[in-house]
Amino acid sequence: MIPRKRILFITHDFSKYVQRSFHYFALELAKLADLTQWHEPGHIRDILDRLPYKPDFILINELYQGGRGHSPAIQGLDQLAIPFGVIVHDIHNRKKERERYLSSNGVRHIFSIYRDPFLQAYPQFADRLHWFPHFADTNVFRDYGQPKHVNYMLLGSTAPTIYPLRWHMLNKLKYHSGFFHKNHPGYRNFTVDEEKDILIGETYAQTINQAKIFLTCDSVFHYPVRKYFEVLACRTLLLAPYVQELTDLGFEPDKHFVPITKDDFYTKAEYYLNHEAERQRIADAGFHFIHNHHSAAIRAKQFLGCVETIMEAEEGGN
Repeated sequence: MIPRKRILFITHDFSKYVQRSFHYFALELAKLADLTQWHEPGHIRDILDRLPYKPDFILINELYQGGRGHSPAIQGLDQLAIPFGVIVHDIHNRKKERERYLSSNGVRHIFSIYRDPFLQAYPQFADRLHWFPHFADTNVFRDYGQPKHVNYMLLGSTAPTIYPLRWHMLNKLKYHSGFFHKNHPGYRNFTVDEEKDILIGETYAQTINQAKIFLTCDSVFHYPVRKYFEVLACRTLLLAPYVQELTDLGFEPDKHFVPITKDDFYTKAEYYLNHEAERQRIADAGFHFIHNHHSAAIRAKQFLGCVETIMEAEEGGN
């Protein structure tokens, strides 16, 4: 029997956070490996001394100098003999600071959510890149069998400087009968009582499941954002711009989602609202595609496969 890998995951606790994908990822990873999560700042040597075992690999949810980001501040990474990697999220944020962090800490393995934007922004780190795309926890994002009583839905931020197409679509649809929109609730932890009135977790997924058509965009940075995965997982038709990375992940336009632009989104939205069979065909295909290829469980398994490859390469180099 092959022994389970021992993984140390250094990250903030996202179990009560507005966006919980890495909490879901950790739950799935713990089914496949001996996982320890660490949420406190400190020197990596002291952290390792406090663990009951020596990890085979250390994964750090992106952080910056001083502890800002997705993890507590950790010192001494440049002295690590254990292989480790860092998750990179929004490529555009703190570019120079990220470059210094990756270089000064000797980060050899970078797990970037977005591939092409990372390579464009940081070509000097191309040989360290492991593509780690978004996913949907299909225990949460699924078909709840909700009545499809919302014609058009648009959730989240519509800041025109970041999401100009969302802003445009909101202003075009906001007086339309059957349109539903809610702003982003903010990036923070929420109490159980607060969650009753906010779209988070299962409530968020159930709301998506009520829509016939969900509209979003890829931002000015052209990211294949999380909604491309989560909306499809809820068996709701997604209208969103085409991004090349989606094709490389197996997404097929007009089969799994409907590609749109500023000029044609309204025409396509009206068409699919009035053609239920075609709408359902694409929603069904997208649903099965995400559940079969881009679930949190699948991404955890892929991550472990990557770790095994890294360990084999490093052992072979010694």
